[in-house]
Amino acid sequence: MRKMFNKVTRIAALLLIASCAGSLFAQSTQSGAYDVIIRGGRIIDGSGNPWVSGDIAIRGERIVKIGNLEGSKANHVIDARGLVVAPGFIDMLGQSETALLIDNRSISKLSQGITTEITGEGASVAPQDALTLAQLQPELDRYHVKVDWTTLDGYFSRLAKTGTPLNLGTYVGAAQVREAVIGDVDRAPTDDELE
Repeated sequence: MRKMFNKVTRIAALLLIASCAGSLFAQSTQSGAYDVIIRGGRIIDGSGNPWVSGDIAIRGERIVKIGNLEGSKANHVIDARGLVVAPGFIDMLGQSETALLIDNRSISKLSQGITTEITGEGASVAPQDALTLAQLQPELDRYHVKVDWTTLDGYFSRLAKTGTPLNLGTYVGAAQVREAVIGDVDRAPTDDELE
C-alpha cells in the first residue's frame, strides 16, 4: 500500500511541477545548477502532440529547458523513467467548493493530477441566502463551516484567506438562482420572481 501511495504521490508531484508548463517554457540565460531536473519522463505538453522522452529543468517557478540534459546539475533530481510528466488536468464538473473550506489541501484532486476545477453546474456556491442554506445547514454544521458570504466575490475572498492549491472557476448555477428566489418548491415562478 505504501509503495502504491509513494508512486501516486510521485506522479502527482511530477504533474504539479509541470502543471504550469504551457506559458512557462523559456530558454535559460543563467548558468549553473538548476533547482530541479525531472529526468527521463514521458513528456506530454498538452498540445495534442505525441509524448517525447526527455528531461525538464526548473529554476524558481519556471521551466527553463526541455530536452536531453545529461550532465546538467540540479539541487533536486526526480527520476521519472517510466512515468508521464504532463500539465495538470482540468475537472470540468468538480464540486469542491465547500470541501476546500474544510480541508484546503485538495489531496484527492492533486493525487489524480487535477490542478484546475470548474464548479457550479446546477447548484453553485453563490448566491447564498436563507433559502439556499436551509438544506445545506446540517452538512455545514457537521463540518463546522459557516457560510459568511452571499456572492461569488465573497466566497472567493473567503477562499483566498485559507488558500488552495487548485485553480478554481465556477458557473452560477440556474438551480442555485431559482432556490435563492423561491426556495425548494415545485411550482413555476411568478412573473416578479422570474424577473
